[in-house]
Amino acid sequence: MTISYLVDNYQGKSNRYQFITSNVDEAVKQSAHHSLSELERKKAIIDNLNSFIYGALGEQKVVKALENLSDEYLLINDFSVSFSTAIYNRKENDYIKSVQLTTFLSHHQEYF
Repeated sequence: MTISYLVDNYQGKSNRYQFITSNVDEAVKQSAHHSLSELERKKAIIDNLNSFIYGALGEQKVVKALENLSDEYLLINDFSVSFSTAIYNRKENDYIKSVQLTTFLSHHQEYF
């Protein structure tokens, strides 16, 4: 190593030391910036996935509950029908073109 290299290296470290001692908050902010940015990115991803995670957990609980039901129950999921000719709805004075049933659960004694 040359003396000029050692002097430059010392000068760089001395400048950094002076910066750190006179600007502690800014030095900490600069040192932690990359790590904090990465943590913030990961937190944002987790926050965005949170509702999906809770939804999946809820669906699993429903599946477990349905597995415990006897065969006397009728379960219909995602049923929809469209009418070729719309049905008149007198109460609302409009026409019904389709109906959709997301989930229907009934005991056999309630069938019609």
